[in-house]
Parts: sequence; structure tokens; C-alpha cells
Amino acid sequence: MLIQNSNRSNTTDTVVQLLVVDDEKSVLSVVTRCFLDSPVHVVTADNAKTALEMLHNGLQVALVISDYRMPGMNGVEFLQQVMQNWPDIKRVILSAYPDTDLLLSAVNEGRVHYFVAKPWNSGELRSVVQELLKEVDVLKNVRQEVEELVHRNKLLASTNQQLTQLLNNLLQIVRGDDPDKAIKIPSPLPETVSLTAHQHLSPREYQILKALAAGQKPKEIAHDLGISVKTVSTYKLRMCEKMGFSSDAALISYALSNRIIPCR
Repeated sequence: MLIQNSNRSNTTDTVVQLLVVDDEKSVLSVVTRCFLDSPVHVVTADNAKTALEMLHNGLQVALVISDYRMPGMNGVEFLQQVMQNWPDIKRVILSAYPDTDLLLSAVNEGRVHYFVAKPWNSGELRSVVQELLKEVDVLKNVRQEVEELVHRNKLLASTNQQLTQLLNNLLQIVRGDDPDKAIKIPSPLPETVSLTAHQHLSPREYQILKALAAGQKPKEIAHDLGISVKTVSTYKLRMCEKMGFSSDAALISYALSNRIIPCR
């Protein structure tokens, strides 16, 4: 049997699903009423088997509250399976018979996060749930930060590898190594571009092209030539138009491929 809390909060807070498992309908109703005015969405099941089926079918919950004494499968056995299959779900057990053996069993087998004795105070139960849900949020945020860090590190490693390859290529060109042994730089040049396209450049444009091929940045070129960075950018645009390129990368690749580099 499945009962859902249809009276959700009208606030914009994220609705959190809470699964309550108990064979007593009155207990399910009482727990549901505890969260009527909260952003917590309560889903209930009257036995452990049904609850497991719901979870296996894709029900996403942050917290499970289970009674201990239930027919078929008790709460500790149920929470043990929850722990094994969905370890991130927080687990709370309810019982009207709080004894030492039960507590040890719940801790050792079900790895419960909290024990609530029947009858309970509604305010206390809400506090327990709020505290555990805060832990869920903290763990979620930490996991997201770790995943983002791992992603950034992978991108950085890939970028470093590409830069290392490019530097090796530049060194081989500058040193005049055997081109058959050098690592080839993928050329973005269009098939229609002439290999002597730079012959149409003015002396100043050709000077800037050599500086770009040597790895200088526009700011450095501007400083060396005593002109503004904006002027350097204007020269680059003219060079691209004259040579038929659409990007700085294609311009520099052409210069490297044709060994347009300053004499050492």
C-alpha cells in the first residue's frame, strides 16, 4: 500500500523525499502530518518489501524512517539492504521496544544514523529529519566540488599535454631538426592558400608576423616596436585578410610551417 503526502509547501524550497515504512497505518498518517507545512515530501509504504521495490524502481529519497517490528522483514534487515544498495540514503529506525540488543543490531547491521523511540514528539522528529537532511546537502555539495575539481584537473592535464607537444614542435623548427623526425603540427590552412602568401605583406606586417611566429604576445610586440597594442591588432587583421586566414591560430601555423621566424 502506498500513501503520498499531497499537501506540499507552496514555497520555492526544493522538495525533499522522505520514505517512511511502518505496518501501522496510524503511524504513517502521524508522520505524514508532521511534515504537512514543510518542504519535505513524505512517501510511505506499509512493509519493507514494498519499500525496496519502490527504491529499485527508481524512487529517489534522501532519508528513510523504518519501524523495527514489521511482518516478513524487520526494520534492521530492511535498513541493511538500503545501506548496501543506496549507501547515501540516511537511515532512522523507530521502535516501541528500545533494548540493548535492538540498538546494537541496528547500529552493526543497519548502520542507522538515528534511533527514535515510540511514542515520539513531533517537534523532535522534525528536528532529527532536518538535521540529517542538512548532512545530505553538505555531502552533496562536497561531492559536486570534488567532481568539478577532478574535471578541471583533467582539462588542465589535457591542456598541458597539448602545450608540451606544441613547444616540442617549435623547438624542433627553431633548431632545424629533421622534419621527418619532428612531430607534425596539424595545419589549419585552407587548400586555396598560397605557400607564398606572406610575400604580399608590408615590411611592418612581415615584422609582426615573425614576432608572432617567435611566440611573442601582442603586448610584447607593441613594446618592442614602440606602437600600441591596438595597432598590432590592426596589423594582424590586415595580414589575415591579405593571406586569406580567419584566425590568429591559422596565421601563426602558416608562419611556423614556412619557417617565418627571426634569425637567431
